[in-house]
Amino acid sequence: MPADLSPIDKAKFVAAKRATEFVEDGMKLGLGTGSTAAWMVRCLAERIREEGLRVTGVPTSTRTAELAASLGVPVASLDDVKWLDLTIDGADEFDPNLALIKGGGAALLQEKIVATASDQMIVIADAAKEVTQLGAFPLPVEVIPFGWQTTKALIEETLVSLDVLNRDCTLRMNGDRPLVTDEAKFHHRPAPETHRQPAPARAGAEPDPRRRGKRAVHRHLRHRRDRPRRRPRDGARHQPGHRGRGFRRIRPDRQHLLGNGMTFDYDLFVIGGGSGGVRAARIAAAEGGAKVGLAEESRMGGTCVIRGCVPKKLMVFASAFPDMVEDAAAYGWRVKAEGFDWPRFRTSLEAELDRLENAYRNTLKNAGVTIHDTRATVVDPHTVKLATGETVTTKHILIATGGWPFVPDIPGRDLAITSNEIFHLDTLPKRALVVGGGYIASEFACILHGLGVETTQYYRGAQILRGFDDESRGHVANAMQARGIAIHCGTDVLRLEKTATCIRAVATDGTEREFDLVLYATGRRPNSAKLGLEELGVKFGRQGQIIVDDWSQTAVPSIYAVGDVTDRVNLTPVAIREGHAFADTVFRGVPTRFDHDLVPSAVFTQPELGSVGLTEEQAREQEEIEVYSATFRPMKTLFAGRQDRVLMKLIVSAATRKVLGCHIVAPDAGEFIQLAAIAIRMGATKEDFDRTVAVHPTMAEELVTMRKPTRKA
Repeated sequence: MPADLSPIDKAKFVAAKRATEFVEDGMKLGLGTGSTAAWMVRCLAERIREEGLRVTGVPTSTRTAELAASLGVPVASLDDVKWLDLTIDGADEFDPNLALIKGGGAALLQEKIVATASDQMIVIADAAKEVTQLGAFPLPVEVIPFGWQTTKALIEETLVSLDVLNRDCTLRMNGDRPLVTDEAKFHHRPAPETHRQPAPARAGAEPDPRRRGKRAVHRHLRHRRDRPRRRPRDGARHQPGHRGRGFRRIRPDRQHLLGNGMTFDYDLFVIGGGSGGVRAARIAAAEGGAKVGLAEESRMGGTCVIRGCVPKKLMVFASAFPDMVEDAAAYGWRVKAEGFDWPRFRTSLEAELDRLENAYRNTLKNAGVTIHDTRATVVDPHTVKLATGETVTTKHILIATGGWPFVPDIPGRDLAITSNEIFHLDTLPKRALVVGGGYIASEFACILHGLGVETTQYYRGAQILRGFDDESRGHVANAMQARGIAIHCGTDVLRLEKTATCIRAVATDGTEREFDLVLYATGRRPNSAKLGLEELGVKFGRQGQIIVDDWSQTAVPSIYAVGDVTDRVNLTPVAIREGHAFADTVFRGVPTRFDHDLVPSAVFTQPELGSVGLTEEQAREQEEIEVYSATFRPMKTLFAGRQDRVLMKLIVSAATRKVLGCHIVAPDAGEFIQLAAIAIRMGATKEDFDRTVAVHPTMAEELVTMRKPTRKA
């Protein structure tokens, strides 16, 4: 027995130890929510270590699932195992016939389902919890995050199905504050249609004869299939046909009531057909067995596929060919670029986007997702209204509406375009102004310049690419200017004016310049307005981002949000992983929180910038570091006579020797950083890099050949 236990914990430990004696090899076990379940998990872990016991635990809360996983107890979802051999949990109260009623607020809903799907049940409770009539114990109802009214209604509906006479729910307090169970992290995932059809309620269920007469910490409720039923006492509640109180097998005609007391059109309804929403919908439907609907008011695929990453990267490829043609001559090829055919490229681009959109649609259809090509808004925590006038109900709602370009409110703002429109121009301009200094602005400045457009970039800050490593972004800015892009830092637009032939930009530096096109790339804002969320209690940040917890859950428990609308890390792969983690947690019974640390990224300027981990500036604020940095002219363009330079940079902890960050400025830096990110995610040290043999001749070999630090900080 662990030392220094309180009397209560000591009693729970003894009871849990005793309960494990009923666990046999190969069993599927239902595990509860609270501290009793925690002791049970610890005792199971001990038997697994010492005896090689093979069991699968089915926890009813995130906290229990995390504890089991950390101690090496295999866990699964009830939807996956379908049926349980044994359920073990504590009780807030029980009557002499063990018609159990559980406390635990919203946890009651799932624990009822786990218990009714189990052949046997062990109840751990002290004698003080025995009552003559169920319902005396005040059921706890969480205020945060479940909400008093919602949880109260759900619990009352559940009590009705249990035939509990005293159905008054009271707010249970912890001192002067409302009680919050399971650290407010409870997640609920029963899927009625996947449960095994229950057998009729068995007469003769009774306390284990081995514990009869003992009113202490442990009682065992067992349904014996290998013996004749015992004749119930006259008037006993457990007679055939009687719906006893407590956890009973759910009648077939009540299967649709499992979990919340009402039916829904969908298990999940997703608003937004971008990368995060599509991934969540597909996993929930195909792997979680959920009935899923998805609404998208524009084109399927969202920003990335239709007006972001994919078309932009194709334009990056197109803009790089002039340099290739020039370099080809140095390598002996007699080639000539005869000009760029924008209409031809645009036609091919639109055909490719059509192909990708259809691929997304087919993926959803093959997974069984119902697609609604219309706008959707939220009416209440379980109701969605479509712009067609149709209203649907759903158990869970996922907001995945992404972001939208932001243009400041200046005179003449209607004369500018954004990254949404850049792909649909009738003709390319001769002169273009790009306003902004982030990665989108810098990428399009390079794209337009590469396509033959005279390009100017205004940015109000001191240097473009704020947030990236200072040395790296300075390297990119110098390379862009060397190519002929006019970058004006510390400069912003006061107003835009329409002239007879062009657009005049009046700037804060006192200049007035004329352009054929003005592209604003001054950031994006979460696309969260007018969805009906404000009225329901969903919380928002200053920029309109939806506030969520680590599980992507909002302040309204049935509503979740992933992707750019939450403004955490606004990258397509992150939205995909957030959507997948949500579906794993809520619909597959695999609690998953996406880790937003060490997310690699790439800026597709010319040259590209790849980055993962801490910048030099961030790292030196945390600890003493060593900086390994090298710049050189790469072989390919050096031979062609170009002055291009590559930057390779590692940030290393002086104490642990771990590589804290890697920053690369080079052609195809995005490809390099993806591989470097694997090593850094695994905790590679500088010595691990040093021990790695170089691949020669390559640019990347510099990462494993930098032996002496450039500087220390």
